[in-house]
Amino acid sequence: MDVFAEHAVAGMLGLLFNALFGSNYIIGLDGVNTGVYPGGWLQRHWKQLYIQLAYIVAATAYSFVVSAIIAVIINYTPGLSLRASEKAELLGMDDDQ
Repeated sequence: MDVFAEHAVAGMLGLLFNALFGSNYIIGLDGVNTGVYPGGWLQRHWKQLYIQLAYIVAATAYSFVVSAIIAVIINYTPGLSLRASEKAELLGMDDDQ
């Protein structure tokens, strides 16, 4: 399970590519949202890259904090543990289970 490579890296690249290659005429094709989005890096809207980088930092920080809180809750819940027992560590996780 390589969740980080699948979701985090792909999400970060998607956000960065939106900042670089986003085009203002695409969002206006529906006829309703014309002039709402100023475009991306290629249309000289330099600020969009910093906005997308801020989204990446915020999402990464939120994911880290929530995961840490869940890990602490699991560790202090009776019957659950983040670490394997000493016997399982010595024997090996595959042989123990």
